[in-house]
Amino acid sequence: MSNVSAEMPPRPAEAAPPAAARPDPSRPIARPKKGALNLAAEVLAHGGPGYLQFAITNICNADCDFCGFARSKFNPKARRSVTWEEARQAIDLAVKNRIGYLLFVGGEPMVHRDLRAMTRYAAGRGIHPMICTNGGLWTEENLRGLADDGLSSVIMSIDAHDAGRHERNRGLPEVCKKIKRANEFFHSADIQTTASITASRLIEDYEKLPAFLESLGFRSCTFSYPLTSLASSYLSFSDSGLVNYSKDELIEVFEKIKRMKRHSGFPVVNPTESLTEMQRHLRGEKERFGCLGGHKYFYLDWNLDLY
Repeated sequence: MSNVSAEMPPRPAEAAPPAAARPDPSRPIARPKKGALNLAAEVLAHGGPGYLQFAITNICNADCDFCGFARSKFNPKARRSVTWEEARQAIDLAVKNRIGYLLFVGGEPMVHRDLRAMTRYAAGRGIHPMICTNGGLWTEENLRGLADDGLSSVIMSIDAHDAGRHERNRGLPEVCKKIKRANEFFHSADIQTTASITASRLIEDYEKLPAFLESLGFRSCTFSYPLTSLASSYLSFSDSGLVNYSKDELIEVFEKIKRMKRHSGFPVVNPTESLTEMQRHLRGEKERFGCLGGHKYFYLDWNLDLY
């Protein structure tokens, strides 16, 4: 772990520079694009663009049972969000270090008042800005605004194969309607959306997921490992019974996801081989693929600590 702010040159206290102005939101900005030849050249030169997950706040409006950010669990005195100036400097350093994809997370990133400015600034610097959200704060205004700010793609959380169960776990009534509307808008704006699903006991039948996701307007999904602990500041874990699986149960969960992929044909971002790799890991067998964490994949939190 390192601190991003420690990499900044020291500033004399008596001559602190003024905060940088936020980008002008009055005109749409083009989303970053990179051709296949340019991407291939980057891969050959330095391994390709990196990925940064930037937790700009630890505040969340949801109350998920299996998450440490849940509003009923989180200590209000521990609330922290990055400032606009901190975010701008972090984005500049990301560009310098060949980060090509920047995912804004929280907590819930949509609660941050400067999310649009951060998105626009990242796009203007040539980074693909993305957002991971529970969808509870979507409005017609911020949907259009973020599209104009150069947003590249959106990840939205889904916990179950029916709206009632998902909304009860999130503590966000009617959130599925907002998610469906967001998908309609983003598809019309040619912005990719993906459902992010935490493997949990809320999902009784994985075979029912594709139809539910399609009803909300999703065209792809990705599955997240059910975390009960995590050696970082990121609090998206819990000892909840919803995610507290035994090794054998987890191996079967991954098998259910693989069967769902085969039977439905619904696009799942997780490669089948990566799911099989997780099963090998749980069985204590030799793994075949290395981890890019700390090489091309990083996590930066609201304290500007880098993992």
